[in-house]
Amino acid sequence: MARKRPPNKIHTSPERAGKQNLEGKVFPKDEDDLNGKILPVWEKGKENKQQYKGLWSDEEFANCIEEFFRYCWDTNLKPTQPLLQLWLGVTRVQFWNWKTKPEYGDKFNILNDALAVMESYLQGQIEKYPTGSIFLLKSSYGHAETQNVNITGSTNAEDVAEAIKKLGLDKTE
Repeated sequence: MARKRPPNKIHTSPERAGKQNLEGKVFPKDEDDLNGKILPVWEKGKENKQQYKGLWSDEEFANCIEEFFRYCWDTNLKPTQPLLQLWLGVTRVQFWNWKTKPEYGDKFNILNDALAVMESYLQGQIEKYPTGSIFLLKSSYGHAETQNVNITGSTNAEDVAEAIKKLGLDKTE
């Protein structure tokens, strides 16, 4: 049997749509103007995509990354890999290739130096922001929590043979 939905008491219409429906609802404030800091990064990426199309000389590439760090410093914006990718105006795949494939030569080296700066920044912020910094180090830089367990025992060949026999593993069919 199909369930009947109770009728709406108020019909919606273009006249009733809009700001008045949001009364009493508050959106979180962007007190640090994070959106205002990220928008220029995106705009710079569009410019870089038009100008370089990912084909920088090594010097231009290094200068562009330095410009990114200066922008982050000036605006008090945390430098992250996604922001750098946006700044460069390249795809995630191209960024990954430069990051992981040594055959890209100096771009590989330049980008990995930049990533080391970002990683150092996060490590330096661990005491101040432990949860966020640890998450970013794990997700972006391959850090992992590990635990080693060493098990030692003294088992002789007769005990092993007896255990195999008890389990019925000694029979061949």
